[in-house]
Amino acid sequence: MLENGKVVKALEITVKRSKTDQAGAGTKVLIAQDPYLLVDPVAWAEWWMQVREPRATAFFHKLTGDFAPLAKDTITKELREDLTRIGVTNVDDYSSHSLRKMGATQALSAGVSRDLVKRHGRWRSDAVDVYNQPSAATMLQVSKAVRG
Repeated sequence: MLENGKVVKALEITVKRSKTDQAGAGTKVLIAQDPYLLVDPVAWAEWWMQVREPRATAFFHKLTGDFAPLAKDTITKELREDLTRIGVTNVDDYSSHSLRKMGATQALSAGVSRDLVKRHGRWRSDAVDVYNQPSAATMLQVSKAVRG
């Protein structure tokens, strides 16, 4: 894939069905490679494709037994365990949706257009506005702008 005239590796994910896709038409989401991240999603996916269980029917699957797809609550459960491990006490305030909220907030804060964030997150409604939680620094820009 080309980005500003440079070849950039990207991961294309096909979402066959989700609660945001009531018609079940499916959609594709692109995730860019970022070698500066602690865990680059494209490099991780390439590694996972090499080591995952070939008999599994889902990309994310159990590591033992029948290699069945992960349960819907697995990501939330793992996230809360990780947060507990690092000392967060209000873990029940977080779920897999927290990651969605954070992603939308970060993209909007970085200047990505609202329409593009909605498309990437597969929002048909204006729910993206509810998820957007600007930082204190971003909110302070309002008072600075008002002062001139």
